[in-house]
Amino acid sequence: MAVVTSTGEADRLFDGLAYEPMGDLTVPAQQHELIADGAANLLYVSHTYRSGVYTNPGEKTHWISVIDPFRQGLVDVISLAPEEAPHGLALDAGGHRLYATVEAGPAGGGAVIALDTITRKPTGRIEVGARGPHWFAITPDGRKGYATNKGTSFISVLDLVRCELTGPYPPPMALKRLPLRRTEGGPMWRAWHCTTTAVSQAAPRPPCQ
Repeated sequence: MAVVTSTGEADRLFDGLAYEPMGDLTVPAQQHELIADGAANLLYVSHTYRSGVYTNPGEKTHWISVIDPFRQGLVDVISLAPEEAPHGLALDAGGHRLYATVEAGPAGGGAVIALDTITRKPTGRIEVGARGPHWFAITPDGRKGYATNKGTSFISVLDLVRCELTGPYPPPMALKRLPLRRTEGGPMWRAWHCTTTAVSQAAPRPPCQ
């Protein structure tokens, strides 16, 4: 088990059975979001700022760390430059594509960046129509994505096959996290407080290529 803190520069690792601490792993900057790739036995950690928080940020970073929790080592640090301030992370079902939200900056407006998990290089960029996209969720077939945006009254709906913004969706309240869950009785998925969408049963095509 791995734990990150938004004001710390180390991942704390725990034994998943005994819950005993196994040690700390130093990383390049403050951490924000962590996601596990179970197939590759890797963790991805976004680093948003060197110091500070969203409402009072210091210098913004452009890094995502790749960690091997079993060897307790830092495998790689992915640079998204000139993109900056990565926040939310999401993996497709096959673990082939990693998505990261980034704040508006030198590269353009707030966006979702798609990366190939083998080469660890960007394969696409989709602007979300807001300066500060935060958390990100994708449908199980990997065709659609939903970005919640700081300081806005809408959720951005993305087509991950065509690599484009399909439109905003106004939720009934301001949200950040966007979990998806299966509803009873069919292949439907609901974004909590946000929208409902049917999931295609066709084989997914590679997104943002």
